[in-house]
Amino acid sequence: MLEIWFLGPLGILLTVFGTLTNRFTKLLAAGLALVLAAGCFHDNQGIHIVGPIHYSECIVPLIIIGVYGLANIKRWMDQKGISFGIPAAVLIGALVLGLGLFNLWQARALHKQASIQKDIYGFIETTLKEKRVKKAVVLAPQFWVVWESIPRFKEIGTWVREWKKARPDLSDRTLILYDVPEVEAALREKFPDRVFFRLATRVSPPYLKLDPVGP
Repeated sequence: MLEIWFLGPLGILLTVFGTLTNRFTKLLAAGLALVLAAGCFHDNQGIHIVGPIHYSECIVPLIIIGVYGLANIKRWMDQKGISFGIPAAVLIGALVLGLGLFNLWQARALHKQASIQKDIYGFIETTLKEKRVKKAVVLAPQFWVVWESIPRFKEIGTWVREWKKARPDLSDRTLILYDVPEVEAALREKFPDRVFFRLATRVSPPYLKLDPVGP
């Protein structure tokens, strides 16, 4: 999977041809193997549906080995008297078309995921603006509970499962905090200058409601 996310199937080919070039490439390949082996002893190896995100640093040595592999292929073709022009054009076309479409598809998916945050935070901010509230505390369920309650967001899905963190000095215009039992009184004492709201989910559109919480 690491190779597929690196350069697709062609990345595997280039790595195979480049690994045994010299001592340097062998050491790079050995280092990669050790990194992956070490991951077997970790409880979260990082190979997920969104790619090997914990192994992104491996891309640098893979690129170096891949360049050696490409040079080796060209050298072999020159020795055999085979023109490198057509294979090079095919290689470039495959990379541009394949990885270009791949990146566009992933960018589209990331954009759809980002729309979840945009719409939920947008709903909160728009509601507070309509109510002319300058500083607020919003008591809310966990973020994943909120977006999973909205059918189109649940269908899209996102790996973001927590609300954004407040600034260290708690100066945010809107503080979104977990709605847990007996927390309201302590928060009112902590933030006497803020208006309190409670975010709740609904079973029908617009699926969210933000109501003021009386003192």
